[in-house]
Amino acid sequence: MLTDQQIAVLAQGMEAEWGRADALGGQTPPAYASNSAGDSAQGQSAFTMFCARCHGADGTGAASDKIHTGSLVDPAYLALISDQGLRSLILAGQPQEGMPDWRSDMTGPGSRAMTDQEITDIVAWLASHRIATPGQPYQHP
Repeated sequence: MLTDQQIAVLAQGMEAEWGRADALGGQTPPAYASNSAGDSAQGQSAFTMFCARCHGADGTGAASDKIHTGSLVDPAYLALISDQGLRSLILAGQPQEGMPDWRSDMTGPGSRAMTDQEITDIVAWLASHRIATPGQPYQHP
């Protein structure tokens, strides 16, 4: 069990690391949950802009000297992750895996963070690749 002093030290450390007022650079983060339906066609366009460099233009993965990603549109993967799970991954990123968060790691003129609607649309595009019976043998007519 932690002592009150140990808890205080941990809380101070968390505030120092995670409580920075400038952490978002003045940007307002998108909502944790979407309040609207996504547009799959717009999602494909947004995916191309923000995600394709690492995940491939069609979401089936990419490999290079520095990065190897698996398919985001694999039916087995999509069967295991909810739309909210996809959205959460986009919002938080996976820094330990080199995946940036919603603010993206695009560089150069015109680089910007994803909007709430773009995130919602990307999730809709990814979800449009789900199949009715993932992991089940396909029935022949």
